[in-house]
Amino acid sequence: MVEMGGKMDGILLKIENMILDCSEGEKKIATFILENAEEVVNMSIYEFADRIGTSTASVSRFVKRVGMKNYGELKNTLLKEIVLKGHVKERLSIEEKITWNNSYADLKKQLVGNINEVCNGVLQINSDQQFDDVIEAIRKANILFFFALGSSVLAARDLQHKMMRLGKRCIFLEDANYGLQNVITADERDLLIIVSFDGSHGRIIEAAKQAKLRGVKLVSVTKVASNRLMGLADYCLYVPNIAASDASLSALFRRYGQLTVVDMLYIGLAKRIYPDPAKAIEDYNEQVEKLTQY
Repeated sequence: MVEMGGKMDGILLKIENMILDCSEGEKKIATFILENAEEVVNMSIYEFADRIGTSTASVSRFVKRVGMKNYGELKNTLLKEIVLKGHVKERLSIEEKITWNNSYADLKKQLVGNINEVCNGVLQINSDQQFDDVIEAIRKANILFFFALGSSVLAARDLQHKMMRLGKRCIFLEDANYGLQNVITADERDLLIIVSFDGSHGRIIEAAKQAKLRGVKLVSVTKVASNRLMGLADYCLYVPNIAASDASLSALFRRYGQLTVVDMLYIGLAKRIYPDPAKAIEDYNEQVEKLTQY
């Protein structure tokens, strides 16, 4: 299982995103950190545990879950974020800021701001090393296989098109049954990229298991929360954990997180493999244009 994240400035955002998937004990720890970050940086792990009525072992487990080696590293990361960015205690989640109860006029004003927040969130909850590792895995792969269901198909399809533009061989069938059949043709030279917000659907997990059986490296793009897909992946990238329910208006913003991941991979790979990405993409487009003339 790949641990979530690494060192990052957005530790508070990451904890805020994880809270929807936390146990009651973890929620108590997470909530205290979010509401009292300035105090936490001056507390020992023993003082912290005593303050909220839990054990130091529980605090240590939570700290490791958010990608920190120990409580000291968590304090240092919190301090850096507080100093560089400031910490606002009354931060509202996207779910709280944009709801069906808002007027249409207000929703129009809030839309762009919330998109910007989600896109920035992607950069805060994923380290540069995470993106670098996935970009290198894509560069080395013989064939890129994609698997996605429902609304995540949009991001998977966009990533496929962008990777083809950069000269990568890609296979993606949107039909889930054919998609699973496709996965069993992959081998250890290939890479499977699964885009799934929840990372828990049965067919998603079966595709991941089949890849692992065949020695295929796996990239997962999921929400910031423990899920079955993340546990099977060799490389994990995350999007903000938005909307517990698909009926929530904030669920609209999930795709912006996924598409930000797609664009970061596209830009990163283009810069890595071409001295002049614009010319390489123009050459590709010219070839495509010739093909469409027939």
